[in-house]
Amino acid sequence: MKKSMKWILAWVLLSLLLMIVPAMATNSGGTWSSLNSGLVGPVRLPDNNVYAMAIDPTNSKTIYVGMQSHGVYKTTNGGDTWSDVSSGLPNVDVYSLAIDPTNSQIIYAGTTNTYVSGDYYPYGRMFKSANGGGTWSPINNGLPGYSINSLAIDQTNSQIIYAGILYCGVYKSIDGGGTWNPANDGLNIVGVGSVGFIGPLTIDPTDTQTIFAVITGGLVKSTNGGDSWSAANSGLSASVEAMVFDPTNSQIIYAGTSGGMFKSTNGGGTWSAINSGLTWLYSMEIRSLAIDPKNSQIIYAGTPRVYTGNNGNTRIYTGMVFQSTNGGDTWIDSGLSRLSNMSVSSLAVDPTNSQNIYAGTTDDGTMPYGTYNDG
Repeated sequence: MKKSMKWILAWVLLSLLLMIVPAMATNSGGTWSSLNSGLVGPVRLPDNNVYAMAIDPTNSKTIYVGMQSHGVYKTTNGGDTWSDVSSGLPNVDVYSLAIDPTNSQIIYAGTTNTYVSGDYYPYGRMFKSANGGGTWSPINNGLPGYSINSLAIDQTNSQIIYAGILYCGVYKSIDGGGTWNPANDGLNIVGVGSVGFIGPLTIDPTDTQTIFAVITGGLVKSTNGGDSWSAANSGLSASVEAMVFDPTNSQIIYAGTSGGMFKSTNGGGTWSAINSGLTWLYSMEIRSLAIDPKNSQIIYAGTPRVYTGNNGNTRIYTGMVFQSTNGGDTWIDSGLSRLSNMSVSSLAVDPTNSQNIYAGTTDDGTMPYGTYNDG
């Protein structure tokens, strides 16, 4: 092999290794650094995708991430190092994570088996750990067995858990995952083999009977703990991909969509676009959201990889995190805009030090790939 070709191959390999990263910022989005020590190595590059992220509410140095094909990883030092905590989990993709707000040793993981012999099989199971990820046990009594795309726990009664399940809508447990029952009245979930998508589940922090769910037909809302649902789409012109409540006023809700940012000031009754500063993007898609728990005017929005310009004849695609400091009126680039060919699909703000923001990323434009810290 010619020396020039060897150098080219070496540069390609180095570039791939640098792409496999989670990230963190420690000054509200000013600068970012990668946090990957101990995460799945680059032997199979796509397997470093991070599909879910959850911060321990009692110790913000403890963070869990759900990985592609490699279960759950955990850090106890704010992302400096990670360890595999997947004992009892099969070799599956972990799509969703949730931590019990009253006992942070209890964690729920929703999974899917994505590929088997080159084909897609959207079968999933639910798992529970009672010892901080030390071991996991299946809790699937009543579940239909398809991909568990989202999880949400009632913050006032942690025995109540909601699961968003591909093709099958919303399922609810009132006994900490011991048994599950469908909560789909009004969802109009289509049958297996049809579209039947379900995305994020979001619970009102001040009224836990109020829940929002993203389904194929749009955004729906329940005001009775999932017993019934109705449309909550007025003013929305694109598919919702992420939602977050204002922690000080739950009538204020932000939605990241395939067509930009939207805001409701009346509990989801109506929505208005809030895209000032985002309009230069080739794609307006917002994949992830997080809000500062100590200053609800500060919001972060993560994008999939988007076209950001040319380098000579080469088109440049990067994942980005935008920040608003005025409740979404205007947006600026936070600085995480150098992630070539990666998407930002998971964001979390440190609940004890909101200067720390974590971002999960992916290389394929669909899910998070590694983690970053804004610092």
